[in-house]
Amino acid sequence: MKTTLTDAYGVTGLPILNDNRTANSRSIAEPIAAENCWRGPGLAESTRAVLTERVVVSRWTRQGIEAVEHAHQSTGDHHTIGINLRSTALTYRSGRMLYEGKVTPGAVHVTNPGQSATAVFHTPCDVLHLYVPQRLLVQHYHEAFGRSHNGDIILGAPHITCDTPIERLGRALSSIQGSETIFSDIYVESISTAIVARLLERRFANDRISAGKVTALPSWRLRRAIDYMEAHLTEPLTLGSIAASVGLTRMHFAAQFRLAIGFTPYAYLRRRRVERAQKLLLESNLPVTQIALACGFSTQSHFSSAFKRMVGYSPRWWRIHASVGQ
Repeated sequence: MKTTLTDAYGVTGLPILNDNRTANSRSIAEPIAAENCWRGPGLAESTRAVLTERVVVSRWTRQGIEAVEHAHQSTGDHHTIGINLRSTALTYRSGRMLYEGKVTPGAVHVTNPGQSATAVFHTPCDVLHLYVPQRLLVQHYHEAFGRSHNGDIILGAPHITCDTPIERLGRALSSIQGSETIFSDIYVESISTAIVARLLERRFANDRISAGKVTALPSWRLRRAIDYMEAHLTEPLTLGSIAASVGLTRMHFAAQFRLAIGFTPYAYLRRRRVERAQKLLLESNLPVTQIALACGFSTQSHFSSAFKRMVGYSPRWWRIHASVGQ
């Protein structure tokens, strides 16, 4: 008899556990957690805010063949990427798409924000799930094109696709589970970013080709823009205000700036703010929260995320070990 289960994230119902852990027992320090229920990242209520800051990865594996239907309702602010790691047979529905049959390793499906999905696995399965916040996609798009995307970014397609590079990245990502090291977080974040970049590339390839026709920002305008950003490094800055300082519109300035310097204005500004933060971490006793605000970051979590992405370590860890090395 077929049983219906609901997941542990965003819907009601209790998952069936294969071990002694509960759905909320995952520590945020674990880079990849085994899912106790389908598409349930297992984050405690107090740590679910991480889903708005970075990609969260979890893994769904089952050896049994009992026909059980699993249901999931995505929230309105993140995509769910499913990467199949082994051949399996399933019945899958997402939106108006219905698939029934065998899927091979490397099969990928992206569930859009707010979209529901159900699945019945008829054979053993092994699937990676990446939960990608819309905020992160917006940031990557802005860094790539120097402008904001018109509306929400939607990556999902009305079918299951096969992608060899994503399959290889998925296998590299899954290999860290159960063998965590002090660099596991960096490893997982880097590969997760590569998977997201692959999907963004497929979605916006034509936009990238069009953007390549833009000419580089003249050196005098580049110098003026950099001087303006340096003078207002600790203040909230908008792309519009920086563009206005050199007499250009946001769209033209951002694209030309990137061609001239290799970074988008946002990426350059973030890099300079992190470099200023490094200086303050070494030369002052200011708390990390105060340094974050002094360097133009709106929140400590935003600062920590940007610092770790650029430096490879958290601000507190870097401050301790950099000070020792001096």
